[in-house]
This record gives sequence, structure tokens and C-alpha cells, in this order.
Amino acid sequence: MPWELGEGVASWVQGDEEPVLSYVALIADSAGIRRFSLKGGARHTPEDLALLVRTAAAYPLSAAPPARPSILHVADDRLAHALREMVSDLPMQVAAGPTLEVQEALRWFRIHLGNQESSPFLSACAPAEVAACFDAAERFYAARPWQRFAADTYVAMRVNDGPWAFLNVMGHNEQEPGIVFFADWLAVCRFVANLDLEATLGLPGNPDRLVAAAAGLEAMTLCPLYALHPEDADLVLRLGCRPVRDALYPLPHRYEAEPFVPLPPRFPLATYTLALESIVKVLAGQPGRRIRKVEVAYDLRGTRVELRYPARGDEDAPADSGRYRVTVLRKRGKAIGIEAGGDCTLADLACELGLFHTRSLVRGFGQGQSCLWQNVGGLSGPCPRLYHLRDLEAMWVEIGASRHALQITPASS
Repeated sequence: MPWELGEGVASWVQGDEEPVLSYVALIADSAGIRRFSLKGGARHTPEDLALLVRTAAAYPLSAAPPARPSILHVADDRLAHALREMVSDLPMQVAAGPTLEVQEALRWFRIHLGNQESSPFLSACAPAEVAACFDAAERFYAARPWQRFAADTYVAMRVNDGPWAFLNVMGHNEQEPGIVFFADWLAVCRFVANLDLEATLGLPGNPDRLVAAAAGLEAMTLCPLYALHPEDADLVLRLGCRPVRDALYPLPHRYEAEPFVPLPPRFPLATYTLALESIVKVLAGQPGRRIRKVEVAYDLRGTRVELRYPARGDEDAPADSGRYRVTVLRKRGKAIGIEAGGDCTLADLACELGLFHTRSLVRGFGQGQSCLWQNVGGLSGPCPRLYHLRDLEAMWVEIGASRHALQITPASS
């Protein structure tokens, strides 16, 4: 019965100053794990692995008597060659071969030793794709785009003929530089509206509420490597990717809280790379000045990337946005009805409803627990249009101190 020898990343463990990766090396066969070794901060050397082979032969974990296999399988020829010389006095062959039992045992260790709630992201991508993203991020941070894009504006981005996504360049006042991704314009509006609500009420910032409102907020920010899943961090180290500031790496994250609405799919890593590269190209095309307007399309390795800035929220407008009947169900059975085009914004709608309430201000609109738009700071912020809301239920409008049910239905022809 052949033995198998392999090694893999296990989990983060506390080092002298900060967490370090731990690695598990183990020997297994069809009967289970023969012996294992845990090491923090570095992978096992060939000498470590040779000692593990000898220990497994003399002192197996199970109650079985000491034994040696006729053959030991390892994952690659280079390791096989190194071990062959170190255990040449043992009557066993060392060769590259299948290590399925080892891989299954490594999965078991990761499950039981790991303290990660998330799943690996980078290690599910091709190594070349990960390296390309880190290269693009290095150029992005060197270009310092937050010095040239306004803080409260958004970039509309479309890859090939896919849906429009929206980006915000962070880092103004040199705080948390990076880039935030929103799946659609409505996610932008939810995020800003709930941020405005907290500011209006004087509440302390609630990141979970903002993430829940935006439904799967994603960003690339500078973080220590231990913010990654252990398997992702191990890949970054093996690829030789470098931190861009002190010991901080440009890392992609998906922030999740109990969402108010269904979560969209996660952005592929390639989308991060394309966004970073496109922003750098915009800066190069308008050197030395504040970016005020962008309408460009780039061909990046055969992929078309279209950018519009500042985003208005109508980039995804259908050819015919239609007309809608907006009904406010007031208390005591009364109702207000307004008919408007699908491109009408909630800010425009607030002005229309204000004609019916000369003494009360339309303070905002929402759906369930989430705000969609808050009437603060003027009417120029991110605001949904009626066609964005046509499929939503449980909507409301806040007029004065009262909330009223809101219905948006197609207008009768």
C-alpha cells in the first residue's frame, strides 16, 4: 500500500507580532493519516519532510505496528528527487504520483483548524490572473487617482455588452485609498441614502447597515495580508506579490451583512483588474488636472471596457423607459396619484408630491428596512429613477413625520 506525502496551508496563527500562516505536512494512505507536522510562519523544508517520513515509519499515529511502504508518492519530481537522497537508507521508492488521500486530509485540517468564515477567492483563479490584478493595483496606487476624482462621484463601467456597474474612487484625505464596486445604480443609491439617514439623525456609523443596504458591497483596499483567507494569502506569497504601502497589500473584499435585498453575484477578479487599468488610462489621458468628464471605451487584451464619468444613473436606461403610475396610500383611505415617465427620479417625484403637501416636506423614500433616497443636501446626489423601482415591493415615502405606502405600477395606455 503506497504512502502519500504532501503539504498545504492550514490557518492563520498568532506570531510574535502579528498573525502568520501555518502549514501542515502529512503522510497518509487509504487507512488514514499516518503522521503530520504543523509549522508556523514558513513551509516545511525537505529536511523537515524527510524527518516526518522516518517518524511516520517508526511511530505511526494509529495502533498499527511500525512499518515502511514500498513506495512513497509526492506531488512533484523536484521534491521526489530531494527526498530520495535523504531517505536513501530506507527500503522504499520515492516518486511523483497521485496524492488524493493527502489532499482529502488537508481539506479536513483546513476545516478543523481554520477560523475563516469566508471562502477562498483568489486561489480559485488562475495564478496569472491574480498576478495581473496585483500588477494593475500597483500602478493604480502609484497614480493616486483619489487626488483627481471627486469624492462624492461615481464611475459607470461596462465590460463588453454586460450590465453597467458603478465604481467610487476612495482615498480622499489619504484615508482608505482604493476602489469600491456597486453591482448597479440602485445599490449606489441605497448606500448613499442610508449614509445620509445616519448623518441626518446624528447616529454613529453602522457599517453593517450600509453593507446590508448596498447588498454585497465590494472593494479593493490596503490591508495586511492576514485579512485574506489563508489559501489566498499563501497564493499571494508564492506569486511574490508585493505590498504597495508599508506592509499593506491591495486586497479585494466582499463585505456582507444580513442583506435587505438579494445578494448579486460577486465581481470576477478580472473585473477588478479591468477597472484598475481603465482608471489609470483615464489619468494618463488627462494628465495633471481634475477629472471632470469621461466617455471612453478601451480595448484591454481583447475585452471592451466602457467608462462614463460622472455617472448619472441613466446608463442602464432601456430604449423605452415607459410611463408609471405612482400612488401614495395615505391614512384614512385617501390616496395621491401621479403619472410620470420611467426616467423620472425620486427627487423629481418629491418635488411633485410637495405640491400636495404645502406644509410638509417629502423627507425620503425607501423599501422595507432600506432607504432609497433621502431629501438632504440638495437634489444632486445619487437618485433612482422609476424604471429602477418597477419590480420592488413594500416601498414607502416619508412625508413630514409619517410614512405612507408607495406603489409604482405601469401606467394604463
